[in-house]
Amino acid sequence: MRTDRATGKPAPREVFGGVRTDLEFATDAVSHEPPLAGIVAFIDLPFSLVGDVLTLPWTAKAACKRKASGTQP
Repeated sequence: MRTDRATGKPAPREVFGGVRTDLEFATDAVSHEPPLAGIVAFIDLPFSLVGDVLTLPWTAKAACKRKASGTQP
């Protein structure tokens, strides 16, 4: 499960969160980690995209509920 970097608590579901996480990790890894970590993140990107599309109904519903209640991730 993904965690919020600032609080350490589980991050709320967000639309295309897996793709966003992979891109954040890959861009961080390119500058800080060994190059292999960034390459692995980019290889994982298509799988995250498929997973995010399959879970889109649930994440979109959760995002709409958060927006309606006025809370943001």
